[in-house]
Amino acid sequence: GICELNRAVQLNPDDAEIHFNLGGVYMLQDSFEAASREFQKVVDLDPTDTLAYANLAASLDMRGMYAEEIQVLKKVLMFSQDDMELRAALSCAYFNEGDFDEALVAAQVVADMNENDPMAHCNLGSIYSAKNIVEEAILSFINAMERDPESSIPHTNLGSLYGSLNKVENAIKEFKFATDLNPSDVNAW
Repeated sequence: GICELNRAVQLNPDDAEIHFNLGGVYMLQDSFEAASREFQKVVDLDPTDTLAYANLAASLDMRGMYAEEIQVLKKVLMFSQDDMELRAALSCAYFNEGDFDEALVAAQVVADMNENDPMAHCNLGSIYSAKNIVEEAILSFINAMERDPESSIPHTNLGSLYGSLNKVENAIKEFKFATDLNPSDVNAW
């Protein structure tokens, strides 16, 4: 594991693959600060390694360093513009940072790139909900339900929105749908 990879790094400090593997091991051990250092070394050695940027962003996210995560994601998206997962991560980072306007822009790009992606519509709904744009939030959650009728997530999110609006009967109905679809959806209980 780690001892062997650290030894390999000492012998080959400019080997991006070794740093990448070491970063992955640190991620598995929830050592996110160490993982960030290793993935940063990979992107320093190979500035076009999109997977290293994605892992660096994920390690920063796990550390709650959303502003830094946003910068990493914006940089990698300059040469990987069509990567929906990176764009979705950017939207989430903006959301976590509290910048709902930028989160909405990034989430809309993802939804436009793949109109049939239910999670893109769920993310839009969550952002509209955070911005208190209730009708758009409801429509986004309904769009997500239509695209994936078996998912409990849009029902749970819509139930939460209805609950925040004191529409108790609607909230209960959505939470019931969610738990019927997925009894282990703890957010619906």
